[in-house]
Amino acid sequence: MPYLYQNFMKLLIYPCMVFCLLLQTHIGLSQYIYSDVKTNLAFPVAFTMDDDAKFYVSMKGGAGAVPSAMATVEVIDTNGVTLGQIWDFTDSVETFYERGVLGVELDPDFNSNHYLYTFYNHKSPAKIRIVRFEVQADTGVNPTIILDIDDPNPAGKHSGGNIHFRPGDPDYLYVSIGDRGVEANATDLSNPWGKILRIHKSGSIPNNNPFYDDGDPLNGNDDRIWAYGLRNSFDFTFSFLNDSLYATENGQNTMDEVNQISPAHDYGWPLCEGTVDYTGSCATPGLTAPISTFGSLVSSLPSVTGVIFYDHTLMPEFTNHMLVATFTDGSIRDIELGNAPVYDTTFSSQSITDAQLTSLVDILQGPNGCIYLLSGGFTTAGKIVKMCPDPTSVEYIKFDELLVYPNPAKESIHFDESFQQFKIYNLEGRLVKSAAQVDRSVSIDDLPSGWYALKGLKDQQVFYGSFVKQ
Repeated sequence: MPYLYQNFMKLLIYPCMVFCLLLQTHIGLSQYIYSDVKTNLAFPVAFTMDDDAKFYVSMKGGAGAVPSAMATVEVIDTNGVTLGQIWDFTDSVETFYERGVLGVELDPDFNSNHYLYTFYNHKSPAKIRIVRFEVQADTGVNPTIILDIDDPNPAGKHSGGNIHFRPGDPDYLYVSIGDRGVEANATDLSNPWGKILRIHKSGSIPNNNPFYDDGDPLNGNDDRIWAYGLRNSFDFTFSFLNDSLYATENGQNTMDEVNQISPAHDYGWPLCEGTVDYTGSCATPGLTAPISTFGSLVSSLPSVTGVIFYDHTLMPEFTNHMLVATFTDGSIRDIELGNAPVYDTTFSSQSITDAQLTSLVDILQGPNGCIYLLSGGFTTAGKIVKMCPDPTSVEYIKFDELLVYPNPAKESIHFDESFQQFKIYNLEGRLVKSAAQVDRSVSIDDLPSGWYALKGLKDQQVFYGSFVKQ
């Protein structure tokens, strides 16, 4: 959390540190300015951005209640001007409920090959398709089908539909597909439903996929499967910290979740929903538990959607954090992961809300460090919203929430709380000590003299404090 006090630390004078601590019990954190980039988007679902700051926005084409219209991928600049249309799928797309033109992604070599990929539900015959286009003058040409899956499932829900390239694995395209409304699909390795798939960006199947047997997805295992046991992973991303894949997962009634996806792992559906038993037991051997969950038996689910890792200095409070957009409550969940370098636990989770954040379906980090949010789904009033820091507005976070004694201290510090995760930062805002399952005391014998800030996590709540090491 260097961001919480990095600026004001420069104003502190070490000789008066103890006196300053008596006066300084809180620290400023910038708030945000929201501005509409583009409004009146009809049924937008996902977007991506190129190095020229152009948005490529998928428009699903309706919700099935009316004839499909504007099932396209639009090209929009950061001033909100529509520059072109990659393709119009309206004459062939199935848009009922959660189906339509869904995922959109640029090739890792987009600047040289100009390839763009789109996931959509083809109507007749019923298919899930990924089509590759070559972008020329903001228009798609030379469409090539690289994934073509028969879809016998009549349900309008759980198509998944997002596609992304892994930075450390750039020749392969990863695909999320929901269980298509049939729970048993998620654990059936003979089909692609309720899975995350991995294919070559040409469409062929990698022979090092975990369930590869004969290269024929219709015989034996579906060789494209990377991970399974998923209900409806709406979106996923890759961490620049360790190249791990993290996916949002929409629950049934009890819990949404975020999973760290590893090859061949079973993520529990339908035996388990989040950390709650569903048709079986979450204690079943071989299941991989989520790293973060949302919702409970007594609250509505947020419907987690888009997810990114933030890696810019413009908003350092988010640096190295995972940001998850939500549809139902229109918020951003700011998740700091723990257990480095694996990052398979949640250290802290906070919600950012604002009146402009409604029905969020995707989230992006722009080249300037601002965050872009896509509001849409089942509406003709979708929009792209830009979120940047507001230097004129300050929220205060108190450092006296956690009573530390003795203070100053020599060998250890004590407090009246036990914490699941605990971190200590020095005067420069650098992490100098961290621990899990701290029981009311921490040794500081290994720390040099100086002023330190504390951050403790208990039951998903964060507590702040400070102390002086003599």
